[in-house]
Amino acid sequence: MEKITEAHGGGAVRGRWTDNNDPTKYDEPRNVPGLKPDAGSEILHGYSIIRVTLDDHRDYTVPIGVVAWDTPNAWYRWRWLEQNERVHGVDAATRRLMQIAKNQIQRWADIRRVPYEPTPVEPTSARFWTAVSEILSTCVRLDPPKPMDPMKEAEAGIESLFEAVCQVARPWPGMRGGTVPHHEE
Repeated sequence: MEKITEAHGGGAVRGRWTDNNDPTKYDEPRNVPGLKPDAGSEILHGYSIIRVTLDDHRDYTVPIGVVAWDTPNAWYRWRWLEQNERVHGVDAATRRLMQIAKNQIQRWADIRRVPYEPTPVEPTSARFWTAVSEILSTCVRLDPPKPMDPMKEAEAGIESLFEAVCQVARPWPGMRGGTVPHHEE
């Protein structure tokens, strides 16, 4: 039997009962918010956070971007840290690694293939972003997909998601070299 649930914060998630409709036997993790997909679930409207690892020994990461997708409407968008935006700990060398990872992910999206995935996969699906999160293992990493409500406008929605997650510092107009966090502008 298949069940469609709403995760806290939205986003339809498909899953299935594993034992006579017993809610304790549901094969999908219950840690709301941010359900993690498993083999029996599909996130139709979701997002992932793009992170950079600054200290492997302490598992210290900072968010540098977001990706969101809408499977029924067949789109995905991402927003990465731009040159004029600052995040503590992200230097020029890290930005070069970020660009390499961005270019590689874009190539995978363009050809609809991710290494170790046996069949083509659409970048408008949670399966694609799960595969990417499993393959990235260096400085730049992708969190496992999380469900969310559908975005009414993709461009505005991805920008709002990026600002909420990354909280970057941008140049203050009229100040030389100074920056202030975006939310204080």
